[in-house]
Amino acid sequence: MKNDIRLTWDSLSTPTVEQQLSAKRVSSTNCWIFKSPDESLGFLMTNVHEPLKYPELKNIDFLYVPIKILHYNGRNIELSRCLEIHLDPEYDSELLTMVFDRMEDFQPDGNYTSELMIKTLNNAINLLKRPKRPPSKQEVIGAWGELLVLYSLIQTSTNHAEIIRIINGWESEGGQRDIIDFRLPFLEGGTVNEIKTSSASREHYIHGLNQLIIPEGFVKGWLTSILIRETDGSTGFTCQGLVEKIIALFSGNEEEIIQQITTLEFKIENRGNACRDSRYYFMLTNDSLRKIKMNEVPIPTGSSEIKEIEWLVDVSNIEFESFEISL
Repeated sequence: MKNDIRLTWDSLSTPTVEQQLSAKRVSSTNCWIFKSPDESLGFLMTNVHEPLKYPELKNIDFLYVPIKILHYNGRNIELSRCLEIHLDPEYDSELLTMVFDRMEDFQPDGNYTSELMIKTLNNAINLLKRPKRPPSKQEVIGAWGELLVLYSLIQTSTNHAEIIRIINGWESEGGQRDIIDFRLPFLEGGTVNEIKTSSASREHYIHGLNQLIIPEGFVKGWLTSILIRETDGSTGFTCQGLVEKIIALFSGNEEEIIQQITTLEFKIENRGNACRDSRYYFMLTNDSLRKIKMNEVPIPTGSSEIKEIEWLVDVSNIEFESFEISL
């Protein structure tokens, strides 16, 4: 193969300590291979974006630099937007090069992206991982409702930047699950939205008072109650189907769409594997969707010594606003 990372690695001589590194470009690609005196592997990709999230790997380090000056064959070469990967010297460099060679099957022209490299690494990791516990139906129902609302918000967006803001408003507390599902500071002066979805009734679990408190800096707070019906698959959508419908809404140039997909993938990984479920199909019915003001939702009363509490609340008879989502 013209762009064989493994063969390029094999062709590199081991440098002396004085030489520090030997380097070679992988033919017909945007990648370079480095070898150190202890024969540890360095891999570099040029003209790529920094990933939004790196895999958490024990023996591989990542480094992104806007400009790198490479001393090569007696001259300086300036490389832009570089992602470096360094493997600890005691581990199998040849094996990692063969994993990277898999990228050619997805991108035969050799113009690899950081997203493709991380996807390839994750595929190799997942090959040997123990399977995760399948999400419960109740977990899937909760994710289905959140994906539905995300879909409806993106439906109303007008440009790439707004789509990114909407996605970032979902589970917005960094790498942790947020107590409130959506924080949208740009919407109507600042809006938060907690999504509760059920296939049985409008009885919803509230996991703490903070789910119903409008945070500082926000003007509006909603509890969105979604009542759905399970189907046999001839109608309706799975969570995975909703993810695909969301991606189909993405717009902009190729670079902007890649950024939207990458941002969504990060959020889905944070939210959990229920978002990828393809076992259960659900559909909306008449009067499925209700928005209830947070301060209208009943809360328990009791001793001031009780600092946190969870409760089940029936919102079927609380004043609401109806709305529709076109799927």
